[in-house]
Amino acid sequence: MIFSEKLKVGSRSGLSLLLLLILAFCLVACSHAPWSNENTASSPGTVSSTPNTKAGENSSTSGPLPRYYDFEDIPVPYELNIDKDESFIYQTSNFKAGVLVLSGRVDPSSVVSFFSVTLPRENWKLLGGFRYHRSIMVFEKGNRICLINVKESPLKTYVEIYVAPRVNGFHGAGEYKLNN
Repeated sequence: MIFSEKLKVGSRSGLSLLLLLILAFCLVACSHAPWSNENTASSPGTVSSTPNTKAGENSSTSGPLPRYYDFEDIPVPYELNIDKDESFIYQTSNFKAGVLVLSGRVDPSSVVSFFSVTLPRENWKLLGGFRYHRSIMVFEKGNRICLINVKESPLKTYVEIYVAPRVNGFHGAGEYKLNN
């Protein structure tokens, strides 16, 4: 017998089964809702959705708050998830550097716009970049450089965030010499 023949509209067990299926569907749908607040710890290697703001400040952004992974002054779009196998962080007592590798189903141009707006709010200065098939943005803040590489694939957008120390006295390609 097919399911519809087993499920008699007037039967009590058929109605109970139907209600149970609807309840199960609703529970699964709600567990994946964008407002679910998972992963809010702020220890290294985890994510925090708390922006780097002072007490009493109010964020005027709409939608989900950005995530903050290992760098407390580099917000990441909520739709991007970290790939811990490809990411790595080097940390000393007074410095942190490394690469965060992220991916998600999001439009690459919206990711570029996100970083173009949010990093200057965190006092990063945009130095330049490239656009189109692959977008690369270079930011500077204090003694650090942040390079963001955004690349589109058919199913996902991939983002690499490189944070490295700025070499003292380095002011252009003419001063940096590789082994020639």
